[in-house]
Amino acid sequence: MFKNFARSVPCLVLFFSHHCASAQTTNIPDKPKPQSLDGIHFVFDASESICGYFAGPQDKNPLLALIKTAVSGKNPSIGNEVFLLKQMVKSKPVASRDIVVAPANIQTLSLNIKSSEIQKDNFCQPFNGVDSNIELIFNDKSPTQDADAVLLVTDAQLVDNDRVEFVKGYAKWIETTLTAGKQPHSGVALVEVEFAGRYFPIANPKTSYLLGTHNRPLMLFWFAKSDKHLKQIQSVVSSFAPAVLEKNKDAFTQHFLPSSVLGLAGFQGQPNFNPSLSGLVQNKPTYVFQKYDTGRADLILSSCLHTTIDENNITITADNKCRDGKPLFEGVTAINLTFKIDTNPFFSSAMKSTGKLNEINFTLSRNLVGKTTPFELQHTLTDNAGSKLDLSIYSLNTDNCGDSSMSACRKQLAAKTYQLDVLIAQMFQRQLQATSHVLDSLNNAKYSIEFKMKDGK
Repeated sequence: MFKNFARSVPCLVLFFSHHCASAQTTNIPDKPKPQSLDGIHFVFDASESICGYFAGPQDKNPLLALIKTAVSGKNPSIGNEVFLLKQMVKSKPVASRDIVVAPANIQTLSLNIKSSEIQKDNFCQPFNGVDSNIELIFNDKSPTQDADAVLLVTDAQLVDNDRVEFVKGYAKWIETTLTAGKQPHSGVALVEVEFAGRYFPIANPKTSYLLGTHNRPLMLFWFAKSDKHLKQIQSVVSSFAPAVLEKNKDAFTQHFLPSSVLGLAGFQGQPNFNPSLSGLVQNKPTYVFQKYDTGRADLILSSCLHTTIDENNITITADNKCRDGKPLFEGVTAINLTFKIDTNPFFSSAMKSTGKLNEINFTLSRNLVGKTTPFELQHTLTDNAGSKLDLSIYSLNTDNCGDSSMSACRKQLAAKTYQLDVLIAQMFQRQLQATSHVLDSLNNAKYSIEFKMKDGK
């Protein structure tokens, strides 16, 4: 399903740089055209429920740090942009209206939000939306559609229907990315942020509760259509907050795709789901020679064989004569070859006809010269491909306080998000479905081994 795409890039573009230096000559007076606008888009949930996250000390505030990172990397000419997602009127969500380019002075505006005024109306601009439908980032009309990667910052406080629509949009994004022949990467990081502000309950959207200072979860989701920007995303995630570096228990990272892995190491430890043999198989096989001429050395015989591996085919080419001056099969009845399949912690592989794990076995003989033999591989997910965060400690099954006192209600709501664990579990399920789909494509791939003599003789 996946293909390797070669892309011509006029210059190396780094996420945190604003300009791309390119060589100019007197023969080319015009500036080179910028590469396709497929950079990184930051999208900040700008609903009023975000206001309380600005309450803590500014020098230790992860949200302010992310805004600074986004602004410093903004460069529309290469596709790096910063958006706000908010609705100013309760109505049907519209992606082209509700996802807007962040104001140029968003960092200044954010720094000017005073903790003493967070609970007052319109004192949290531009984070003063009446709602934020985060599923809009997957909408066909979203301005983020051309981005190779989208980073969404949100409290993930969603009504049931919005959560369903977000997961549906995520599933559609996966399908579209796979259909385009690309490998999607996605995940989420959670960090506890000092919070003091309004909580808007799902059970009663017409009211809100003022919560005192406490640590509350803030989420950073990433959705990338390739591994092009993974290093930049890793840098953003790993510096999401001091808690990631200093108190790992307060920060969590969950990779969904290509496979479900926990922790920052997942950025380097993801599996290669490319079905190309050149990406799966080690190029040099081992040989076992069956021979009755015991005077012929294995080293001489093996140097007579040459291997090339492309997307779907292994080609074994034999010299017309080996270094001892004799044809390959003089005194040799058969040659057993074993190719090692590169192992990874996410799925195991075996040749269907033999069942031997992580090996391709084949026997060459004189009568196979000039012939091509088909074979298939079988891939199976390992237990490591199913690691999932348990966010129950950050989740509420219901935020209906009922007849509880106000103090008891505030205690119940502190540090919790409505059905956050349900959201992650549903995204995890989509990951399993996507991974199984990819494995089906791998298992249906057809391969072959061709054996020929040099110059076709």
